[in-house]
Amino acid sequence: MIYGFLSDVHGNLQALEQVLNQLQVADRIICLGDIAGGRQVSECLARLRDFPCVLGNHDSWEFELQGLSEADCDFFKKLPLEYREADFLAVHSDYLVDPLRFPYIYSASEAARAFAHFPEGRVFFGHTHLQQLHWLTPEGELGFAKAGTQAIPLRADWRYLINVGEVSQGGLLYNIQEQWVQYLQL
Repeated sequence: MIYGFLSDVHGNLQALEQVLNQLQVADRIICLGDIAGGRQVSECLARLRDFPCVLGNHDSWEFELQGLSEADCDFFKKLPLEYREADFLAVHSDYLVDPLRFPYIYSASEAARAFAHFPEGRVFFGHTHLQQLHWLTPEGELGFAKAGTQAIPLRADWRYLINVGEVSQGGLLYNIQEQWVQYLQL
């Protein structure tokens, strides 16, 4: 099975349409939050409403939802912080619930904090707008790589934080049987 991921749409309908075309090879597409925060939020939401989605920081801010229909606002208010399927967890970012905050995951120390929060072997996220991944070996060594266009094999015994980036950069494919990810560039 191949999963497609996208994140940080921010009302960018043109980029969203391009990424959805890229992800047509996926068996299932998952949105990692921040649909809100731009010009064409309702139009983007209409395209994403039937996909699994998680709550992003922009999706939780009342001022970002002003001018949207009651149905659109209700959709955002019902989004979960986490979505689990198969062998992975999908989130917008590491998060703190009270008050709701989404810390960024850029550095090794931020990745270490997120690895401590999420015990899952594969965590897909967005928020930082960077296509990159972090890993944690069984020996406790942290690693990091920026996205390229080649498929990246995932080791069964390593844990990964996989940042999809923002929709204007492209999407990401995850082959669960063969255990690889591939960044798709716009």
